[in-house]
Amino acid sequence: MAKMTDEEIVEKIQQWQTCPFVHELTCGKCDGILIPKISEHLTPSVYLKCPKCSYTQTHVPDIVFHINFEAIEKLLDALKGEAG
Repeated sequence: MAKMTDEEIVEKIQQWQTCPFVHELTCGKCDGILIPKISEHLTPSVYLKCPKCSYTQTHVPDIVFHINFEAIEKLLDALKGEAG
């Protein structure tokens, strides 16, 4: 996989967090839904932040980057078209 920019990483995480077929990345302390952020001071620079308790997680599971969200959206659109 080619090196992704921070913005591309954030976009993939946001796609994961809104996909109806996967469980959101959640806080290990309070189960809040984690939000991707970019930092100039952390390595890696993209991290996850809990809006409820301020927990910070620097690891993003690899599976987040291997799901083809565009294909899922096309499939959902096709299924909606058949149902309607």
